[in-house]
Amino acid sequence: MTDYNLSDHKTMVQDVFLEVAEISATAKQMKTELIGVREDIEALSRAVNDFQKTMKDIQRDVPITVAESAMVSFDEQLNKMQVLQELLNKLNQGDVILSNKPKGFLKFFK
Repeated sequence: MTDYNLSDHKTMVQDVFLEVAEISATAKQMKTELIGVREDIEALSRAVNDFQKTMKDIQRDVPITVAESAMVSFDEQLNKMQVLQELLNKLNQGDVILSNKPKGFLKFFK
């Protein structure tokens, strides 16, 4: 600022107007930046909400998927055991005669 003791009031008013214009420009810039920050925060908030929804979906779906997979695996093993049980039943009933078969014959069923 200029030395107001030596200048007229017109210079003082001009300086005040310049200061107000600078403050106004700075305030507008800050407002624009705050709007940008608010938009960023809103975008982050949406991303966090989407992430939380995804995590809840995973927490809900994973146990179901694992259980279904386990049941499929269990059914496959059960089917194998049933086939083996049927074969053993046939062997026990004498439908299959092994007495004259070579010793390595059972390796075929393994």
